[in-house]
Amino acid sequence: MSNLSTDRLCELAELYALGGLSEKEKAAFEQHLLQCEACRAQREELKGMVEQLPEAAEPIEGRRGRVPGNVSGSKVSGREAAVKEPAPADGEPLPMLPRGARRRAAYEADKAEGTEPAVSYESRSTKTRKQPAAPVELDAADNRPAGSAGELSRRTGRAERKSGYWRWMSAALSAAIIGLSLYGYQLKGEMKQLRTELASRTTELHGAQAQLGNVNKPAEALKVNQIVSLNPAAENIVSKGLASIVNDDKGTHLIVQAENLPELQTDQAFQVWLIKDNQPINAGTFYPHNGSGAIYYTFEPKDYDTVAITLEPDAHGEKPRGTLMLAAGLKG
Repeated sequence: MSNLSTDRLCELAELYALGGLSEKEKAAFEQHLLQCEACRAQREELKGMVEQLPEAAEPIEGRRGRVPGNVSGSKVSGREAAVKEPAPADGEPLPMLPRGARRRAAYEADKAEGTEPAVSYESRSTKTRKQPAAPVELDAADNRPAGSAGELSRRTGRAERKSGYWRWMSAALSAAIIGLSLYGYQLKGEMKQLRTELASRTTELHGAQAQLGNVNKPAEALKVNQIVSLNPAAENIVSKGLASIVNDDKGTHLIVQAENLPELQTDQAFQVWLIKDNQPINAGTFYPHNGSGAIYYTFEPKDYDTVAITLEPDAHGEKPRGTLMLAAGLKG
């Protein structure tokens, strides 16, 4: 088995068709043909082209057309007589003198007539002997003639360009596949994270729906713990109110109602406070309608001692800033 690579063997198809491979390469390529369908198809195509090459060559014109007119006259010179061959007898083949003998006879005939020989036999033969044969350039790779046909060179160049193009395309496709794989892997991770978040949000939604359902249910077994009247904090205040603390299965609630409240200006609002040891806790904000208002506030029982209503400049205060309107003490 040859050590040549598969790509190298595929590039030898043209040389194989033209008979330009060494025996070692020819054997390796024929072994490769048993496994490579593309090379077999290319061999058949090249085989047909090589078989048509002799038919495409132009025939060589006869040498008689090249004889100058001054030597084709009717006068028979001594040179023509010297080289004239005897007529053959009936049934005998036409004798043919060797080419060198004919040249020698013509030379002797011209010399005997005293004319300058048309062909210098000695000088030509000597010149022929002195001229060395042109060296045949050999391919250093496998010692075969390097002068390949132009068609072979073009085909080889096209094959190399085609091979380079496909190598470049293979590299580009490989890079694209790797990029798509990485992107798919990243997208898969993101989809997994989104599924986890969706499951978490679904659980939270179900919990919120359950809480909302409990809120929308009517109160059961409502128990009133305490009811106190809210008294005006100043003599000029005509407002009055009522604060109730009740319990049910959902917790402890504060219900505050007030009436005869003054009309609000711009951003003013009423805020309710639960107070313990002079530390107020915001229990809600309300805006009265026709001088009346109310709130419902759920809280953790912490022994608050006072409930109060203040008139605030806005609804965003965390501590009382405005005027105390109504207040009442709570039982511990």
